[in-house]
Amino acid sequence: MRWLLKPQASPSPRSPGMSIGTVLVRLFFAQMAIAVGSVSLVSFRGAEQAVEDLSQQLRQKLTSRIEGELESYLDTPHRFNQINANMFAAGQLDLTGGGNAAQFIRQIQVYPLIYASYCGDTAGSYLGAERYFGETAALRNQVVMFVSNAASGGNFDYHRTNALGDRGAKFGSLGPFDPRQRPWYQEAVKARQPIWTDVYIDFTLGLPIVTASEPVYDPQNRLLGVCATDVVLLQNFREFLSGLTIGRQGKAFLMDRQGRIISSSTDEPLFQQNGQEGSMILARASRDPLVRNAMNFLEKRYGSLTAIDTAAQFDFRVGRDTYFGQISPVSEKHRRRRLDWLIVLVAPKSDFMAQVDASMTVVAWLCGLLLAAAALFGLVAARWIAQPILRLAQTSEAIASGDLNQEVTGGVYAELNRLASSFDRMAKRLRDAFADLEAKVRDRTAELAAAKDAADAANQAKSLFLAGMSHELRTPLNGILGYAQILQRSPHLAEEDRQGAVIIHQCGTHLLELIHDVLDLAKIEAQKMELFPEVFSLEEFINGIAAMVSVKAAEKDIALEVLADSDLPTHICADRKRLRQVLLNLLGNAVKFTEAGTIAWRIKVTSPPTENPVAMVFQVADTGLGIDPEDLTQIFARLSDRGGWRATLKARGWGWPSPNKL
Repeated sequence: MRWLLKPQASPSPRSPGMSIGTVLVRLFFAQMAIAVGSVSLVSFRGAEQAVEDLSQQLRQKLTSRIEGELESYLDTPHRFNQINANMFAAGQLDLTGGGNAAQFIRQIQVYPLIYASYCGDTAGSYLGAERYFGETAALRNQVVMFVSNAASGGNFDYHRTNALGDRGAKFGSLGPFDPRQRPWYQEAVKARQPIWTDVYIDFTLGLPIVTASEPVYDPQNRLLGVCATDVVLLQNFREFLSGLTIGRQGKAFLMDRQGRIISSSTDEPLFQQNGQEGSMILARASRDPLVRNAMNFLEKRYGSLTAIDTAAQFDFRVGRDTYFGQISPVSEKHRRRRLDWLIVLVAPKSDFMAQVDASMTVVAWLCGLLLAAAALFGLVAARWIAQPILRLAQTSEAIASGDLNQEVTGGVYAELNRLASSFDRMAKRLRDAFADLEAKVRDRTAELAAAKDAADAANQAKSLFLAGMSHELRTPLNGILGYAQILQRSPHLAEEDRQGAVIIHQCGTHLLELIHDVLDLAKIEAQKMELFPEVFSLEEFINGIAAMVSVKAAEKDIALEVLADSDLPTHICADRKRLRQVLLNLLGNAVKFTEAGTIAWRIKVTSPPTENPVAMVFQVADTGLGIDPEDLTQIFARLSDRGGWRATLKARGWGWPSPNKL
């Protein structure tokens, strides 16, 4: 917005930040945006919470309605069974002769949800009626009688009936049939109470059926037989579910604990034919995405449907969409009768939020208009306020550029006048400060030059001292090495003494190399240490180090074990002096801090035999004090002493700073 402020001079290209006008406009805009946004957000959240509360109440109401309808749907078959059982026990049903099925026929006629009603006794006789769906066109969709007893030869025969339910002409047969072998009979006898069977495929109808059955006993509590009622699960209950209003796209379905859909408000089939056999549709395989997604969520949440024992509401997301749901088991009464089904409702949140979204669209337009008005007001206010501030900024830029003779004016604003006076005082102090600054710089430069000369002199003195000490130490050490060589060649020494002379010579040689390294400390610190690899015998190298370390270990009565792999190379190429320095440092520290026990030195090859170069690992394990885990990070620290023997062990970092640089 710089063109609104009409600056008198071009701003410095190094000037950071935004103009006052831009800041003021943004402040007005941000203030209005926060206010409008906060009100809109609170309104939206309130509306959303109200919708969620309403959806919870709706889910509870619909579930109660389904439970009530299902209660009526499931109670009627058991009431019919009880009526039939009473007549059976009173001897009013002729199962042996099978001459009349009026009782069963009337029940099917008055209750359209029933497919078949029947009883079977302990002798294998069977009498009942069903809605006929067979191949006989004249009787299709009519109620017919079926019988199986001694007179029918144990065959399941279909008969016509008259108005009184008397048996008429036989018109079909399904072959041998024994009701005592059927699940509805056996499970009722085993339970000794009214029960529901599992959902199964009826052998005559070929459709999913569920059966309510009840055992019949005489006054002496002796079993007479079982009465049962079949209910088809296709269109009967789903018509009721389809009539429910669950938002615009909501679905309701009924399933068993195996996840098979018993009934649904969708129009997809509940039964699929697989060759000669059929099966129920699983909810997770439903073609309806609402049913399928709800089932996937329930399986993830509960793991198994058997874990659901109380009604619960749930929300879940699929992509960017949110869904409301509720699941509820059927009543405890039916669960005691082994009918353990689940009622599920699911609906998209968008069904309930449509009106809220429309209202929020209107609010968004209003917010946009308010923000545009705020921006316009901010532009006008910025032009009015920023002009004197810009003049003050231009004057301050001139002062910052070195022109300390500027006169700062603040205009009509008292605050800016105070700021202008401060700038004037600051300019005067800057002029005074610049007058003294150059002299102070000259003095400080001279001091730094003197300090540098002193540091160079000290460093030179250190180098001379190290060189002199190295020379003084090498002179007696060369005498020791020479005498050790003479002793090795002496014919009067025993083999053990000669071996000791060899160890003396090896230790002295290593010490001489360390003295040479003293002169290389500066190179180590400057990261300029050079390695000089050579080919040497690995076995002789290992034996030499072990001999030097074993002397000190023997003094402390510590066993040194050298464990070398059988596949070690005979010769290696490495910097023998540096490798010996590292290993002696490691083994020497192990001996130093081990009071009793064993030190194990393990050498092994870690790379495949065919790989070149070969990767080797040197490991040392001892029975000493060890290092605390919190001190492992200090293992390569420089030597230090914080007091105390144990503290010194930790503080010294095991003396590894230089080997670490190698």
